Parts: sequence; C-alpha cells; structure tokens
Amino acid sequence: MSAPCGLYAIVDPDACAGRDPLEVAEAILVGGAAMLQLRMKHGSDRVQLTLARALAAACERHGVPFVVDDRLDIALLAGAQGLHVGQEDLPIALLREHDLARGLSIGVSTHTLDQVRAASEAGADLLGFGPVFPTSSKLGADDVVGLELLRQAVEATALPIVAIGGLDRERAALAREAGAHMVACISAICAAPDPQASARAIHLAAGGLPC
Repeated sequence: MSAPCGLYAIVDPDACAGRDPLEVAEAILVGGAAMLQLRMKHGSDRVQLTLARALAAACERHGVPFVVDDRLDIALLAGAQGLHVGQEDLPIALLREHDLARGLSIGVSTHTLDQVRAASEAGADLLGFGPVFPTSSKLGADDVVGLELLRQAVEATALPIVAIGGLDRERAALAREAGAHMVACISAICAAPDPQASARAIHLAAGGLPC
C-alpha cells in the first residue's frame, strides 16, 4: 500500500461530539482524505469489529485505504489494508517474523530519531512522528518534537512520515513544508461542526488532491 499525500484521518468515537462515528467518517471521506484510521479505546470487541467493518466498506467506496489502530485481530477480521502500532504495542519485528500481519501495511508511532531509525530497520511501511504540536487527544502524550525535529525525521528515513499531534489547517501546511507526507488529525475533524469542510481544508493544506 503506497502512501499518498494529504490528510491521515483518525476517527475516534470518543472525539465525535456525540455523533455517529460512521456518519462523521462518511463526511470526512467526502471532504477528502488520503487514509483513514479507526482509533477506538473503549467498547466491546464486537462493537469495535462492527464499526471497523462499516468503516472498511465506506473507505472502499471512496478508494481510501483503511487502517486499524493497535488491534491486529480487528484489522484482519474487518479486511483493513493497514495496522498501526505504538511503541508499547506488538513489536513490528515480531509481526514480520511470524507473518502475523498477513500482508498488512504496518505503521508505527515514533517520537525520537532513534525510534524512527529502529522502526525503519524493523520493517515498518509508514511512520507517525510527533507530537509536532501540543495535543489534547492523547493522555500522557510524549514531549512536543516541533517542526525542526520533524524535518530531521523525514531526512532520517526513506519511509513516508505522518505528522501527528495538534494539527489543524494552518499547522498542516507547516508540517507539509517540513516534509511530512501526511498529517494526522482527530479532534480537528471529528469534533468539527462540519467534518466534511474541515477534512477538505486540511487535506488540501497537507498536499492532498481535490476530490
């Protein structure tokens, strides 16, 4: 799965301001996104799988790759194209060694240049890097890395870099200028009064093509 440019949309039901996350995702996809990830920290496995399958179908209709955060089992059962793991999740080297990911594209969250190099060597397909700016979407977030370290991360690997943390339309353009291939957003799109318009603005600011 190649990495296009633009918005890496992260749909989190907890960030959707009480709205149906599937409806929010549909609006985001209409607005424009390069990839869409389901991030779901609460809810039963059955509820998560049901939503993941619905999002996978929506992404297929829009021609957008679908990624599941953390949960390899949900990703496989939902027919996702990708899995995203953090530094405390399943080690990517182990996933590759035992072929547990079964051809899934694997993204890894990184926060330092050493982590960027390690994940690249371990077989990642895509790297999240940040938080580039302060963020309220993740409790206990790592220290802010800033735009200069983002530039260094881009230079340190041949893999696509997704800028994460505190991104909005204006900051998306700055991250793009720093070399990020995509910018990841949660609250800026999921909690927006108009997720479609917000997604479109950020997608274009991040170098995505108009829908």
